[in-house]
Amino acid sequence: MQVQRAGTESFSHNEINPNETKSRMLQICVLPEKAEKSTSYKVFTLKKGQMTHVYGGSNKQNETLASHTNIEVGILSEHQKLKKDGDFLAYISNGRAYLNNVLVEDGTLIYDTDLDFKAIDDNVYLSIFSTN
Repeated sequence: MQVQRAGTESFSHNEINPNETKSRMLQICVLPEKAEKSTSYKVFTLKKGQMTHVYGGSNKQNETLASHTNIEVGILSEHQKLKKDGDFLAYISNGRAYLNNVLVEDGTLIYDTDLDFKAIDDNVYLSIFSTN
């Protein structure tokens, strides 16, 4: 997984899928809190069964690109549970789960407070956006 941040310099990339098969790529654009001169990016390897913090955090760390907006992405296992306090935006891009006692499935985007998540299927792809 790659996270990119645009600066006052630009970068170019090709978003054309050369195949006829559908792509399950999720692209999210987050406006930086302050303009930076150079572009930057980070590459992450997702591990099954855990959430990976890929964006956001203090300027004093270098694991992720600093921001008040936090993004976590994970590949969750069948019956795996996850709880998170506060407001969130979540996107399910594979499988089915219960999110705050509501059945959600591939393609569901939900905004709510106090995440209570339980995967029904194996390999549920979950993205969570929050400011806490």
